[in-house]
Amino acid sequence: MQALGLGAPLLALLVIGLLAADILLPVPSSVVATASGMMLGFGPALLVAWAGLTLGNVLGYWLGHSAGHAGIARLVGRSVLERSGPVVRRYGLPAVVMLRPVPVLAEASIIVLGAMRTGFGPALALCSVANLGLAALYVATGALSVGRVPILAPFAASIVIPAALWLGARALMRRKTQAG
Repeated sequence: MQALGLGAPLLALLVIGLLAADILLPVPSSVVATASGMMLGFGPALLVAWAGLTLGNVLGYWLGHSAGHAGIARLVGRSVLERSGPVVRRYGLPAVVMLRPVPVLAEASIIVLGAMRTGFGPALALCSVANLGLAALYVATGALSVGRVPILAPFAASIVIPAALWLGARALMRRKTQAG
């Protein structure tokens, strides 16, 4: 915290704001969550990262619900919509969970889910659970690295972890496609 010159409450609000803003802005959420683990410690950072990710999901769902299909194409871009839309339509809520660690598609999938008018309660419940697991991975990486590994190691992990999760989700979706 000293490096930024911020107290814990202000840093927590900054992390929540950055993670929520990731729904529209190119915020590297894995790096932000990992850094929060380093600066706030595991417990507080887990709560803060989970809250920020979940608030971003609420905003994304609301944007999708209120923007409609044409608005979504302008909001996330036609190419992102073309990649995430079919996955969300085919797999529904589980697709949003599988896409949580995938940059850009994570945000696009919750916006598409809102546009599809999928129930807000089930969407929020599933995303909240997925966000808790994702936040725990990132935050633990940061918290466990303090004083133990070079500073770049947790940030490298914040890139490797989503890549590994994305590859796993992709393999799972391929297997489901081939089976069904």
